[in-house]
Amino acid sequence: MDGPGDGNRAALDAPGLRVPDDAASRLLDAAPFGVLCYRLAGDDLLLAGGNPAAERILGLSLSNRLGERIESIFPGLAATDVPARFRTVARGGESLRFERISYADGRVSGAYDYSAYRFAPDMVAVSFEDITQRKRDEAALRESRELYSRLFKESHMAAVLVNPGNGRIMDVNEAATAFYGYPYEILRRMNVADLCTEPPDSVERSLREAAQKEQSRLEVHHRLASGETRAVEIFSGPITLGGEPWLLSFVHDISERRRMEDELARLLMEKELLLREMHHRVANNLQLLSSLVRLQSFSTNEPTAQKALQVVDSRLSTIAASHGALRGRGGETTAPLDEYAATVVRPLALLGEQKGVSIILEAPDTRVGAELATPLGLIMNELVTNSLKHAFGDEGGEIRVRLTCDHETLRLEVSDNGRGLGEGAGNGTGMDIVQALARQIGGSVETQSGPEGVSVRMSCPLPKNVDCATPEAG
Repeated sequence: MDGPGDGNRAALDAPGLRVPDDAASRLLDAAPFGVLCYRLAGDDLLLAGGNPAAERILGLSLSNRLGERIESIFPGLAATDVPARFRTVARGGESLRFERISYADGRVSGAYDYSAYRFAPDMVAVSFEDITQRKRDEAALRESRELYSRLFKESHMAAVLVNPGNGRIMDVNEAATAFYGYPYEILRRMNVADLCTEPPDSVERSLREAAQKEQSRLEVHHRLASGETRAVEIFSGPITLGGEPWLLSFVHDISERRRMEDELARLLMEKELLLREMHHRVANNLQLLSSLVRLQSFSTNEPTAQKALQVVDSRLSTIAASHGALRGRGGETTAPLDEYAATVVRPLALLGEQKGVSIILEAPDTRVGAELATPLGLIMNELVTNSLKHAFGDEGGEIRVRLTCDHETLRLEVSDNGRGLGEGAGNGTGMDIVQALARQIGGSVETQSGPEGVSVRMSCPLPKNVDCATPEAG
């Protein structure tokens, strides 16, 4: 049994068609819309051929379905009047144009625009487009005057035949005259440059490039007869007719899509402005809170109250550091972990210098969001502050802050070489806060203490949008 290409070739080799059958086959092969050909045998419509686009759109292999009844291939049509209307066309009835159908049979489903026309005795060709996606794979039609006339004239997309050398419009279909608003005789005497809002040299360059490619896609603006400008998407491909090279272009109006894209961009810009204003207000409020806490600390003579207020101020500074790292980055909502950790540790390192304690930080440069950065910064602040307060005497020492991660887990270790935990140590408010913050991000905390100091380790799962991998310590 013949394959789809052979079926098309046999169908096209009908009296009155004066084109080489290989040209017709190439024309169908290049068409961006589906074409199915049926032969009327008695009261049955039998599949005679189809092009590659039909197989792609329908997801069917047609080579082993040639000769089958239309109702067998598409059982969902059995309960409709579509097969009967196709039979009427095949018997010489009026062509069907711009029909629409919603179809589903368990294998094939979608909404389709289709046309049907008789191109030989008892033969009907059905061209169709999947309007649920509206994407074209190819826009190049090859030779065949008769088939070109059918496919070109019957297309429900605006089609324009252009001389690629000078841009002169040689032919248009009815959809093009309806779209542009010019009468046929006027439109076919115009130049592509008359429609385009781009400079003439840009139009000439686009024509040359399109003529040199098998298929091309271009987004430009065209001016209608009314003076209105529309955004269009043009699919073009070179064809040869009568031995002369031409450029066949299908014009798709994308003005509504562009309008929606512009509206989305405007909304995103408004969102960015609102976020900036919100960040600004949050930063001001954090600064105000910190100033009030410091003012209260300076105004009290109670040592216990002063220490408590200093702890609150340190925590506010950490939250402010997280907020500052995540704003002012061109709309980004993440920050490099190494830079953020350095921002958190830096003021604590200044305090450590006063006590002869050095703080060493190791962190990867992976980016993290606020949902992880803020609690992580507070945990680092609490653990380093605890070490500074409890681990050392007058001799000073060293605190190491190490952040590592693989593709699933983030690990934080804060260790010191101080005197270890004394009796009852490690059960204060600071560690309660650390435990609570770790639970907030799905993590856990473990503490080890010995003569050589204290090590606190926190591990938590990484968010799915964070990609991080650092070598583990040996």
